Amino acid sequence: MNPIHFRGLNCYHDCVISVANYLGLNYPAAFATLWSETDFHYDPYHEVYLSKRMLINLEVLGGKVEKWVCLSQKDADRNLTLFHEGEFMIVGMDAFYIPWNQFYQTFHGPHYFIAQNTKTETLLCIDPTYNKKNEQITRRELTSHTYEICRIKRVAKKPLLIESIQEAREIVGTHPSTRRLLLSQIYACVNAERENIVLLAKYVDAMIRNRYLYRFFLENQPMPYDENHLFLNSSFFGEWKTVKNGLYKASVIKDNKSIINEVCDHFNHLIDEEIAMAEKIIQLMD
Repeated sequence: MNPIHFRGLNCYHDCVISVANYLGLNYPAAFATLWSETDFHYDPYHEVYLSKRMLINLEVLGGKVEKWVCLSQKDADRNLTLFHEGEFMIVGMDAFYIPWNQFYQTFHGPHYFIAQNTKTETLLCIDPTYNKKNEQITRRELTSHTYEICRIKRVAKKPLLIESIQEAREIVGTHPSTRRLLLSQIYACVNAERENIVLLAKYVDAMIRNRYLYRFFLENQPMPYDENHLFLNSSFFGEWKTVKNGLYKASVIKDNKSIINEVCDHFNHLIDEEIAMAEKIIQLMD
């Protein structure tokens, strides 16, 4: 199995995409509708917003993610028996106990990697985030410290609409309401509680990750696209980063009104640019 990691993926999605690729799934197509996604899932354990559509699309493409929570070592031992010899599983584990992880024995935090089940007490491991291919972990170490084990199960494929023009139409149709909603939330950050502002910054970060993944989808399309496409412009992603960083800055400054106003200006400009790009795509492809 080849470990896959690129910008826009976190350690969990690194593993999901690596296994999906191993199973022969057209995983870039799973990013085809991420530009317009706004209904993210908030994971309170990892304190991050995650794409819902990516896994929904992946299931349509033939790979369904199944999860088993491990509340105890007994749970982990039982869940491990669900995997046959040679099968790959995605393991969520405290980085403090992962021997090859940079935070081993120094820092506690969630991390995902891929393990291949064996008949022996030692499992072979792949960590796409760190491009590790031949690591090992004992069955005892895994079951003692894992909090989640996942499988990507093959399911029947269904048709998935992956035309760029459809996503562009979605942007034109939904971006005005997205603008109104997020602008109201950003303006509400003036002298607001730090936790509320940080939460919004994390939401914006999810939007940025989705745009990197949508760019990856575009780059893997068989037909060439305009070299001036907004998603190829580094300043476009730089301005999105300015919005995110501005919110984080506003979260630590008491009198943050001027920063919030600047964030709103950048956000408005980005929405205008994206709508204009979507309209151009529709005009060229309709």
